[in-house]
Amino acid sequence: MEELETFLTSFQNERIYVALKTGSKYVGTVRQIHMDKTLLLEKVVDVQTGREFQGLKLFLGHEIKNVGSAENIGAEGEPSTTYSHHDDVLDEGSEDIDLEDHCGMKAQLNEFHIPGIKNAVEDENIKYIVIDSFCDLFVPAIMHIKKQKVIGVGISGVGLFQQNRLCWMQIATKTRVYLFDIMLLGSRAFKNGLTIILEDSNILKVIHDCRSMSSCLHTLFRTDLTSVFDTQVADVMYYYNETGGYLPDRVSPLEECLVRHLKISASSLQFISKSPEIFYDRPCPAHLLSAMALSVVHLQELRLALLDALMSDFTSLVDTYLSINLEEPVHFQALSPDSILDLPKELRQLEVKAKQRREWAQKEYQMNEVGLLIRPSLPLGEEIVNKRPESRPYHQNLKYTNGSETLRNSKAKCIPWSKACLQPTFGATCSETTDAEVQDE
Repeated sequence: MEELETFLTSFQNERIYVALKTGSKYVGTVRQIHMDKTLLLEKVVDVQTGREFQGLKLFLGHEIKNVGSAENIGAEGEPSTTYSHHDDVLDEGSEDIDLEDHCGMKAQLNEFHIPGIKNAVEDENIKYIVIDSFCDLFVPAIMHIKKQKVIGVGISGVGLFQQNRLCWMQIATKTRVYLFDIMLLGSRAFKNGLTIILEDSNILKVIHDCRSMSSCLHTLFRTDLTSVFDTQVADVMYYYNETGGYLPDRVSPLEECLVRHLKISASSLQFISKSPEIFYDRPCPAHLLSAMALSVVHLQELRLALLDALMSDFTSLVDTYLSINLEEPVHFQALSPDSILDLPKELRQLEVKAKQRREWAQKEYQMNEVGLLIRPSLPLGEEIVNKRPESRPYHQNLKYTNGSETLRNSKAKCIPWSKACLQPTFGATCSETTDAEVQDE
């Protein structure tokens, strides 16, 4: 597999000919070749009409009939030598599932022009940074994330199960949100740092519903998540405790959890639309970048709120234990050695509370035919007052700034594309990161 990747990388900046199954024929310069046979070309020209396309153009693997060198194109608009889509070299990656059948991708990516996005959005001391190349920002971002103890992680794309298309990965620290453009960075982003972070057991990853992420990362990039706190699982555990042992008929999306546990106004949660194809658009719309950042920036605070909720009974019982010696010192001293390990009446209150909660849940919720409580959706359009004490600030109104200024003090140097693709690059440090930023917990 490594030999195949090296072979595909050798075509970098080569001028090639591409014939599609639809009959269209193009010539362009190779920017990237993905393992699923997808081509990303620049300076693309339609051989039949002579039309020139600005920026980059994506050709999906299942659409390509054959490819060849752009040299010596004959009178019929085809080179003398071509390679079939099912050529032996490309078939080495045939273990990948046909994306057309499994994720219903667009026929082709919208035309776009990317001079190298380095945009950042700041709100006080919190910012998000878009990373679409291995120059300037990639290494400082990886180094900063590796120093954290807790991070929020999310992914965006089409399908996101098994071998479907992963377009973006969002990683949030306490002070920054990094948006990694996986469509442009490719698997090199994982080999050069993301896999190390995601598999590091010393970094706690806060994720809402890790099922799709785990399946997608393992299948596409052979990356296995470790040390995960799933907020969707924690929300179900909280519901189970609050209802005295009943389970809900459904799980909650992230928006509902944020409204329910953080009391965040639903109107401020500008999450991603129902059309996943928007993730293919380049340049990525500003509102989509903002939505992706907001989808992970609250995860760390949500984890703390859920931990507080899950531990509330425990904390209450400990407080009761602490007050026993003050309220009933004589009774406590009268305990014999044989009865000291008997379950105290204070802990038996757990059973009483569970019974009371079950009775309340039976009145509050309806039950379906399999014995699960029907959990109504929260009215996300309504305002919910935050009764919790003020904590850390969050992105509410994100404003654009120049991303190059964000890491202007970084010691990282621009990494040549060929070297960045073939070997890890961890020689640089992010001098702008302070010790205070590193202490995530």
